Amino acid sequence: TYYLQNGQAGACGKVHADTDLIAAIDKDRYGDLGAVSPLCWQQVKITNTENGNTAIVTIADACPSCENNNSIDLSKGAFEKLATLDEGMVPSKPFLPFPLSFYLCMRFHNVIGDWDTRWKLCSRCDRPYAYHGGRGFFRFFPFKLVVPYSQLETSHLGVRERWQLR
Repeated sequence: TYYLQNGQAGACGKVHADTDLIAAIDKDRYGDLGAVSPLCWQQVKITNTENGNTAIVTIADACPSCENNNSIDLSKGAFEKLATLDEGMVPSKPFLPFPLSFYLCMRFHNVIGDWDTRWKLCSRCDRPYAYHGGRGFFRFFPFKLVVPYSQLETSHLGVRERWQLR
């Protein structure tokens, strides 16, 4: 579906034009409607499965009235990239982060041969993370779990690798 901005700031805190390529996600995925979600400003590639049209949109709002966690509400401009406004609702196949990708950070810390491996769930790992303290030479190691959990993408020191999960 699509919605009009009406000059109002979205849940992420910014006013957008109806022509901007933005999206609103369901309230359960968004989180606390009184705060800026960690998912704000993430980009999503959406494909209309009937005609193949694609749009890359930025999450900028929450959608309290969305039917379920597979619903996404688009700005008028974003919807027009996928279909005509008369269609109103179209089947789509979102590509990451929908269903939103999960980001994990793994910390490696080497203390005289003793490995301490901890997992920390975080909302985004596209920001630089650093571990301060200890003698380990590793820093936070970001992982991106690709839905539907069949691949694991890692990135460390600029090297990206993909792993197949079985």
